[in-house]
Amino acid sequence: MPPFATTDFKAEKLFDVTGWVAVVTGGGTGLGLMTASALLANGAARVYITGRREDVLQQAVKSHGHGPGINGELIPIVSDVTQKDDIERMVATIRQKESYVNLVVNNASVGGVKNDFATKTTVEEISQSLFSSTFETWNQILHLNSTSMYFVAVAFLPLLVAAKGPFPHTGSILNVSSMSGITKQSQGGQFAYNAAKAATISLTQQMAFEFRGPPLGIRVNTLAPGYFPSEMTQESSFPSDPEEVRSKKGVPMGRLGSPTDYAQAILSLAVNAYMTGSVVLIDGGWLLQQS
Repeated sequence: MPPFATTDFKAEKLFDVTGWVAVVTGGGTGLGLMTASALLANGAARVYITGRREDVLQQAVKSHGHGPGINGELIPIVSDVTQKDDIERMVATIRQKESYVNLVVNNASVGGVKNDFATKTTVEEISQSLFSSTFETWNQILHLNSTSMYFVAVAFLPLLVAAKGPFPHTGSILNVSSMSGITKQSQGGQFAYNAAKAATISLTQQMAFEFRGPPLGIRVNTLAPGYFPSEMTQESSFPSDPEEVRSKKGVPMGRLGSPTDYAQAILSLAVNAYMTGSVVLIDGGWLLQQS
């Protein structure tokens, strides 16, 4: 057994990302901002947050980019990851300043569109309700939750590989999927979103397989969250009574996930050099309730 000291297992060592450079798409709000903040709080030197709205990114830097013990930088880059030219410009901008990247978090996402087909009473009504969605809607949701993640990930491969040398390991990729990509139900008819998040998981596993060995050796994992406070899940509209959460939302733990819950999962996937191709579910037991 390799030698170790008990002090090696202190949390500040286990989750230490001192000197890291990270990129978080959709990093100005919600889960993306939680991710960026967790990395910054644990020693990251620079965390680049991307998004389409400059004012949102600037507010994120103002509210979370500074504080006691925070020595790194939260750096905003206005970029639309659904556009290949924007992805290239984003990578070029970072490459001008950085010689490596330790972590790329594909977090940018768009919510699903519900469909009330289950309230219809005839086959014709059900068919018409389901057929009323558009190719444009499906394409937008699939594009952001799978296609854009592919292009962002592969564009950063050289910088991720370059992390080995300054650090013991190459950089890694973390794609944010959802419990919605695992469940067999449509959750109120949001077929496009659930299919897109399932695609995120499939993409992650394919990348993990293809990138596993030389000359890349890059880990790729996915985090599948349930209900967390975000632009898609407004805390104010979520039941506050635990029993109501259990009965109406199907979450056995009776609450929304917290930023702390999320940060713990993010850091574990970021630093654990033995994890790749993993799908980590963090949903308060929601999927257990549905089985």
